[in-house]
Amino acid sequence: MTKRLISSLYIIILLVLATATILGKYEGQQFAVDHIYSSWWLMTLWAVLVLMGAAHIWQRRVRTPHIIGLHLSLAVILLGGLVSHLSAQTGKIHLRQGIDTHTVECEQGTCTLPFALRLNSFEIVNTPGTRTAHDYVSEVTVIDQGRASQGKISMNRVLSHQGWRFCQQTYDTDLQGTTFSATRDVWGVAITYTGYALLLLSLLMMLFAPRGRWRAVVRQMSDKPLFMLLSLLLLCSANSKAKAQNSEASAQSTETKAQNLEIPTLPRETAEELGEIAVSWQGRVCPLHTLATDFTRELYGTTSYGEYSACQVLAGFLFYGRDWAATVPNIETHLGAITHVRRGLFLNDIPTFDMPVSIHSVFSLMNEQVLSADYTEFAITCQKIVSWQRQQGQNVVPTKWQYRLERWYNLTPVTRPLFIACMVLSLVSLILMYRLASPTFERLAMLIIDLLLAAYIAIRWTLTSQVQMTNGYETMLLAALMVQVVALVASWRIRLTLPFGFIASGFFLLVSSLGFIDSSLGGMMPVLNSPLLGIHVSTIMLAYALLSLTYLSSLAALFGANLERMRLTSLLFLYPAVAMLCIGIFVGAVWAEMSWGTYWGWDPKEVWALITMMVYVVPLHDRSLPLMRRPLAFHIFIVLAFLTLLMTYFGVNWFLGGQHSYA
Repeated sequence: MTKRLISSLYIIILLVLATATILGKYEGQQFAVDHIYSSWWLMTLWAVLVLMGAAHIWQRRVRTPHIIGLHLSLAVILLGGLVSHLSAQTGKIHLRQGIDTHTVECEQGTCTLPFALRLNSFEIVNTPGTRTAHDYVSEVTVIDQGRASQGKISMNRVLSHQGWRFCQQTYDTDLQGTTFSATRDVWGVAITYTGYALLLLSLLMMLFAPRGRWRAVVRQMSDKPLFMLLSLLLLCSANSKAKAQNSEASAQSTETKAQNLEIPTLPRETAEELGEIAVSWQGRVCPLHTLATDFTRELYGTTSYGEYSACQVLAGFLFYGRDWAATVPNIETHLGAITHVRRGLFLNDIPTFDMPVSIHSVFSLMNEQVLSADYTEFAITCQKIVSWQRQQGQNVVPTKWQYRLERWYNLTPVTRPLFIACMVLSLVSLILMYRLASPTFERLAMLIIDLLLAAYIAIRWTLTSQVQMTNGYETMLLAALMVQVVALVASWRIRLTLPFGFIASGFFLLVSSLGFIDSSLGGMMPVLNSPLLGIHVSTIMLAYALLSLTYLSSLAALFGANLERMRLTSLLFLYPAVAMLCIGIFVGAVWAEMSWGTYWGWDPKEVWALITMMVYVVPLHDRSLPLMRRPLAFHIFIVLAFLTLLMTYFGVNWFLGGQHSYA
C-alpha cells in the first residue's frame, strides 16, 4: 500500500513539474513560480513524499550507508529549498554613481540594509577588437558603521557582506547607474550545500562500495560475444543515409544551378585576399573568410555556390549585388544578411586601429578597382589593410598561421564524414563480433575517431580562445567524443559497447551536422565565463552519453537481444549516468548561486534536468519495484525514459526557451 502511494505521488509530482514548464511558456515564468513551484500544495506533496519514503526505508530496515545517505541528502536539499523559500530575502538595488544607497526593493516591500553601497564606476568590458560585451564590471564602496571598503561586482563575481550577496544584473543606458540582484539566504544555502556534499559522498560510495549494486553488475559482465539484430542498425544507417542524401541532393541542385550561370564577381585568388582582412564577427575578431563562409551557408546551405567560393559570393554581393540577388532561393528570409553585406554595414566592424584613412574610403577605392577590373591593385589594397591590422593589433588580429588554420576549418567538413564512418564501423563491428574476430580493429578505429574529434575540438578552442562547451553544436561534439571514450574503456569487459558507441556517437555527429544547429565560431556569453562551466557541462554530457548507451542497450533487447543480459548492460551504464547527472545538476546550482545569487530559479532546463534525473532513478529501485526486475518492462521503461532526455536537451531549446536555451 505504501509503495503504491509513493509511486502515485512521485508520478503526480513529475506531471506537475512538466506541466508547470509549459504554463511558464504561455503565462510567464513568474506565474509558474508563484502558482505552482512555490505553492503550498506542491510543497506539501514534496513533504509527504519525503515522509513516506523515510517510512518505507524504515519498514524495510535498510542499513546500507550510501542508500541512506542518498535519500537523506535529497531530503536535506528539499529542506534547504523550503528554508530558502520561507526565510530568504531577495530583491533589487539600484545604484547611481556617487550616491549612497541602503534600500533594497524586495518582493515583500522595501528592505533596509545595515550598511550602504556606493557606485564608483560602471564599465562594459568588450572582447578586444570588437563591440561585443565580455563582462560588466561595477566598482563599489561598502560603507558600514563609518568604515569604507572597496569591492567589485561582475559576471560570476559576487559581492558578499553581512550575509547579503549582490550580483550584476542590468545597467542604465548612460552608464552612470547599475542594478544588482540582492539576496540574503544564510540558512537555506548552508542547508542545501550540506545536502549537496552528502549527495556527492553517497554517489561516490554507490559507485565504489565493494558490495554495492553497481560493482555486482560489473562482476557479472564478461567479454563473451553478444549478438543483436542487424536490422536495427541497418534501419538506423538507412535512415541516416537517406537524410544525408537529401541534403546532398539539395546542395547538388544548388551547384548545378550555379554552374549554368555566369555571375560577375572577383577571381578566386583575388577574393581570397579580401577574405584575409580581419573583422569583428560573432563576438570575436576573425578573418573575413569566416563571415563569408557563414553568409554563404545561410543563403545556400553550403560553404560555396557551385564553383564560386564563399569569398567570391561575399564579393559578388558587395560589388555586384543586383546580379547575385537573383541566385538566392527564398530571398525574403535572408534579407537581413543580404542587406548587411550589400550596404557594407560589416565595414563598421572591421578593426582599423586608427588607420590614417577611413575604411569606407578604402572600400570606395576598392570598388573603383573592381569596376575597372584592376585586380592586382585590389589585392595590394587588401594586403595593405591586413598588414596594418597585424602590426597595430598584434594581440587581437589573427596571425598568418591562425588565418590559414581558420580557412582550413571553414573549408573542411568534419562531422558528416565522421558520422558516416561511425555508422559503417558499427556494422563492421557487429559482423566481426558475429565471426568472433579480435576487437583490435574496432578499438583502433574508435581511437582514431576519438583523436580526430579531439583535434577538431582543439582547433575550435584555439581559434576562439574559449572552452568548447557553450552552445548546442559544441556540446554535441563533446557528447560524441565522450560516448566513444566510455565505449572504448567499457569494451574491455563488454565488447557490445563498441557498436553501441559507434551508433551513439554517430547520432550526436548527425544532429550536429544538421542545419538547425549553429556551428559557427562565436564568442562566449559573459555569464559563461566561469571555471565551473567545464565541470558542469562535461559531467552533464558524460551523463547523456552514458544514458544514450543505456537506451541503445534496451533498444537492442526489444529487437531480439538477450533481455537479461542487456538489462545488466543497461544497468552498467545507468548507475554512473545517474551519478554524473546529479553531480552536473548541483554543480550548475552552485554556479547559478555565484552568478545570480540563487542556486535554483525553476528555469525550464533546470526543471527538465530534475525530471530526467527523477525518471532515471526509478529503475535503480528494483528491490522496491518488482516490475523493474522484469527485463522486458525494464527495457520498455528505459526506451521511454530517453524521451525525457531528448526533451531536456532539444525540447526546452525549441519550445520552452529560458536562460539555458543557448545550450
